[in-house]
Amino acid sequence: MATNRPKLKFLRGSTYTFDVSNADLATHPFKITADSGSTEYTTGVTLTGTQGQSGAEIAFVVPNNAPQNLNYYCGTHGMSMGNHIFIPPLLADSDGSFLASAYRSHFNVTAASGTLYTSGSGTVYFMAVDEGVPASNDSDGTFFTDSDIDVSIDSDYLYGGGYGKVFEITKAPIAWGGPRGFWYGGTIRPASTNIKLDVIDYVTISTPGNAQDFGDLVREYTSLAGCSNSYRALTAAGGTDNLLGTDDITYFATATAGSTGDFGDLLGATFAKAACCDGAANTDRACISGGNYSADKRIEYVTVSTPGNSQDFGDLSIVNMSVKNHAAAADDTRGLFLGGFSGWFGAKLDTIDYITIATPSNASDFGDLDEITNQNTACSNKTRALNWCGLQGASTGVKVNTIQYVTIQTLGNAIDFGDANNELGLGAACSNGVYGVMGGGSIGAGTTFDRINNIDYVTIDTPGNASDFGDLNNPVNSHTSAAGRAA
Repeated sequence: MATNRPKLKFLRGSTYTFDVSNADLATHPFKITADSGSTEYTTGVTLTGTQGQSGAEIAFVVPNNAPQNLNYYCGTHGMSMGNHIFIPPLLADSDGSFLASAYRSHFNVTAASGTLYTSGSGTVYFMAVDEGVPASNDSDGTFFTDSDIDVSIDSDYLYGGGYGKVFEITKAPIAWGGPRGFWYGGTIRPASTNIKLDVIDYVTISTPGNAQDFGDLVREYTSLAGCSNSYRALTAAGGTDNLLGTDDITYFATATAGSTGDFGDLLGATFAKAACCDGAANTDRACISGGNYSADKRIEYVTVSTPGNSQDFGDLSIVNMSVKNHAAAADDTRGLFLGGFSGWFGAKLDTIDYITIATPSNASDFGDLDEITNQNTACSNKTRALNWCGLQGASTGVKVNTIQYVTIQTLGNAIDFGDANNELGLGAACSNGVYGVMGGGSIGAGTTFDRINNIDYVTIDTPGNASDFGDLNNPVNSHTSAAGRAA
């Protein structure tokens, strides 16, 4: 049985042909509009012949970028002789977004409380084909999505006709780092006693101010490495009593104070390593390099959301030497290791090495720092890495306030960015993708150095001198830093 003025559903990229040869269409022409009939929509629409005459046809090749909602109407009487054309979005595109189906409505999505793969608790979603089967197990095609999935609800036409709830499911954009900056571990005054810390300080990176207490690490560490996948921050190695190195990897959830715990073990005990993690958690991988002991140029890796022991990734490019007191930074795909000190009685370095985080292999040469430094620190966003301060050249205890930068996807030497507020070494830096913040460190020369609690900040994409952000809770050096989310 024929249906007058039916609702229509068209798919993008498909061709729909209308027979417009009926004589009535000479005075009631068929048209398509993206509004209520005031403007005709003609993209992809081709009329062959004259409407109301034999052989006349309209072919509509639906563009991929067509509006989601169109109408067909009478060119004489408007929408009173027309109805709706729904064009669902494409199933998938290059950023991984997708719909429940081309017809959108035959998936059920229900929210529940559970444990996220990124640790902690939050909202997870069960999704199942709507066949009257409860979304409770895998045998009926259900599966979990997780906290990096956006599920939005709107009201639209169902494939079976009528109106109802439909779900659009897209991969949520993962922000760089996170809004919180953390500093943890290290050594505090007085220098003669080297009291080590287990404290974790944090700030909201977008809001200058003094740090607040977040909690404690599982033990006291100095000369430790740290990084984060935005949800979970790690410590790697570190000195404990008498600066004996450890093989410890520990973690805390950046949204949950007091959430520290044991993660696993490194391939060997050491300290003075550097660590970075791909900023958008594409591989959820942390890469940890170097260390204080002889010929320790190894790079190791772990999956940040899955506690366990590290695995071998490859080696730094320096030959037959260890690399310690260096810095690390990363974008979505590439990790950098910058500067440092080579061997027990070696030289300070201006080397920048790089790796592709998803592909275990030896590091390759990226370029050189503008100054030869060790005891430097680094942070980054999706484009640029900043190298902060350090001990310069072959001189003993000569500290600099220089900030340098490189474009992470473009090999080459570092360029001057500006100056920090103090000449220092052994500070720690992190970023929320817009601002870079660097806190703590040691100032002064040789054995007369003193530790500070100052926090500096810069806008990463705008070269210039640092501004004062606030203070850490303790004057500290040989600590580490990471950025992470608050929820």
